[in-house]
Amino acid sequence: MSKKLVRMSKDGPEGKGLKQGGVTTLGKLVDGNPVEASHNYFTDKTGKFMTGVWECAKGTLKLTGYPFDEFCHILKGEVHITDQRGNTEVFKKGDTFTIAKGFKGTWHMPKTVRKFYTIFLEQDGK
Repeated sequence: MSKKLVRMSKDGPEGKGLKQGGVTTLGKLVDGNPVEASHNYFTDKTGKFMTGVWECAKGTLKLTGYPFDEFCHILKGEVHITDQRGNTEVFKKGDTFTIAKGFKGTWHMPKTVRKFYTIFLEQDGK
């Protein structure tokens, strides 16, 4: 496969599934056991831009400062994102959204969620 053109499957490379990980460190755990699985399909040569697929079991995370700018497309499940003012947006299968670095609030997954992501890290992997 060319590194200039990368096909992404929601089921991981060649449909063989995603690499299982531990409990997500996206934010502080508030509820549940949000064990994650993922596959990063592409990282540019600077290490600042990446794309892939991510799945996480149900749970709730408190976000004290989202670590990066991210574009998300929900493939299954749903996520409820609530900002510091109490405004909640619900994203379900087929929905697409962007979340900015520094966002504060909660990320609640009432059931397992899977998404395509595109991440931009501002500098040196941060």
